[in-house]
Amino acid sequence: MAPRHKKSGVRGTGNRKQEKPVSLASLLDDIVKGRKRYGMQELVEDRESGERRHEHNDAYLDLMYKPTASSRTAIPWTKYSEVEIQTILKIHFEDLGYKITWRHLNDAANEKGIDLECYRESDKSRVLVAVKKNPKKEALAQLVELRSHPAAKRVYVYVGGAVQSFRDQSATFKDSIEIWGEGQLEKQLNATGMTLNLKVDNSTANDAISSITKSIFLLTSKPSPEFETPTNPAEMLEMLWGLKDRVVTVNQNLRMAQDMFENEDNFAEMSDQQVQNLALSILGFVYQFGLRSIKYDLSHPSEEFKTLLHTVHQKTSIRSNWSDLWAYQVGFVPGQVEKAHQEYEGHEGEWRKKLESMKTAENAVLFEKSTNIEQSANTFRVLANWANGLEGTVDFLFTRVVRGVMRT
Repeated sequence: MAPRHKKSGVRGTGNRKQEKPVSLASLLDDIVKGRKRYGMQELVEDRESGERRHEHNDAYLDLMYKPTASSRTAIPWTKYSEVEIQTILKIHFEDLGYKITWRHLNDAANEKGIDLECYRESDKSRVLVAVKKNPKKEALAQLVELRSHPAAKRVYVYVGGAVQSFRDQSATFKDSIEIWGEGQLEKQLNATGMTLNLKVDNSTANDAISSITKSIFLLTSKPSPEFETPTNPAEMLEMLWGLKDRVVTVNQNLRMAQDMFENEDNFAEMSDQQVQNLALSILGFVYQFGLRSIKYDLSHPSEEFKTLLHTVHQKTSIRSNWSDLWAYQVGFVPGQVEKAHQEYEGHEGEWRKKLESMKTAENAVLFEKSTNIEQSANTFRVLANWANGLEGTVDFLFTRVVRGVMRT
């Protein structure tokens, strides 16, 4: 793990230019073009001694290591059901090479304190997992039962608050059972990139994308009132121009982020956690300066805009921009985990099986588990494809108004 750069305790008195606001594009451009700005240092000349030295740049530090408030990085564990948490852990252990017996789902009456039984043939490793929300003193019986089963590792996962009596007594099991609270759970899920996936899926950016997609779907599905031409074409054009500007900002920034994360050399001096923080900060930036206002506009459309969107969809529904929009999936958010798991099994699961069948002792290094860099590249690739579809849609709307016809 690369050392984390720290802020200098004393600001220098070097001959520095007055700082300008730092944009996401300039930050990513620096990284993509190989400038060492991601090292958080700038070369500064001291006025008195003439000595040239490297000094930390706070703006870069803030973006790289401190996810912004608008990126909303907390995983809402208490909003997930126990079965949903088990599903997330099932995917995690499958990605680590384990075959899973889902005892809670298959036979809850005879699970004997075990929700997931994980077995890996390569090293004959057996891991037993139990999951509980808000455990009370009575949950200690599950720990006793879990401890009685032979295994290389036993894991008890709990989320939400635990009563003091449970916390006190559970400490006596630490030699035989690993107890994962929310913090330890996220640390463990980092090994397969699941923590980043969950934070992205529960981010304000993803929530906005979900809302925008839903709004467009509803507006294109419902019949709309008839308008031959806009009552105020200039006003409609101005609205669409502003919308197009923000959509282009979202699309370009997401695509730039994808390009950046697809080159791992950009992150040679960064830890996995720093990469995760950067990815979430970029999402926060895109939400703050694009997605938030797009979400609002599409949630409060005028009647003429409804007609325009409905008409354009009818005439262009075969175009690829619509398929890019409808391909969006909300992901592993509370209440949607079962659906996301089915999609995962249908796509990622099949792909994983194909990769495993291709794996040999000679090429095993090619199949190492993905890092947050790879996960981030995939995340921004998917989101950029969606944004490209959104930009194409707005282009069609703009073109139709410019031609001066709302409905033919």
